[in-house]
Amino acid sequence: PRHVRDQNWFAVGLDFVIVVIGVFIGIQVANWNEERQNRALADDYLDRLTTDLVTEQALWERAIDYFGTARAYGLEALDGFDRPTETLDEGFLAAVYQASQIWFVAPNRATFDELQSTGRITLIDDPVLRTALANHYLRSAQTGVTLQQNSQYRRIARLYLDQQVQGEVRARCGDRWITDDSNFYYVELPEACAIELPADLVD
Repeated sequence: PRHVRDQNWFAVGLDFVIVVIGVFIGIQVANWNEERQNRALADDYLDRLTTDLVTEQALWERAIDYFGTARAYGLEALDGFDRPTETLDEGFLAAVYQASQIWFVAPNRATFDELQSTGRITLIDDPVLRTALANHYLRSAQTGVTLQQNSQYRRIARLYLDQQVQGEVRARCGDRWITDDSNFYYVELPEACAIELPADLVD
């Protein structure tokens, strides 16, 4: 440069400072832009997680209703086992079958899994929140596995109940897939089950 040839060291120093400042500003602008993008991405993930968790809460509320209904059928069946055989009717057989019903509850954890698999979980800069999310999805997965177990009772009930009885219960009182006004999709187990069977199947 001309300043060097002319040995104008002040000008050389000034050029150097300008270059350093320019590089520094460039790096800072890039960092600020990256930080802004990361904040926007984190906000988007938090919005998606909030939506997932609100939907999951509704799902578990429906699951509580479902398994509560199955439990009520189970109590009805247990009561029937303590009664004389000649007093039992179609309702007892329906209760025996309905008590074996299960719903394969599967909450949506796609957003959380994406955060983990991409390493973007660190975009959520609150370590307490990250831990809470990890613990929640761990417990949720464990609960789902428990609810999806094929119990010995379910196997025995469906092995020994006449297939015509099972078919009648499924046709009249089987799982109902419901879509509500908010487009939420869930399973409902009818609380009552009236079936009609030939007398020889009830006796």
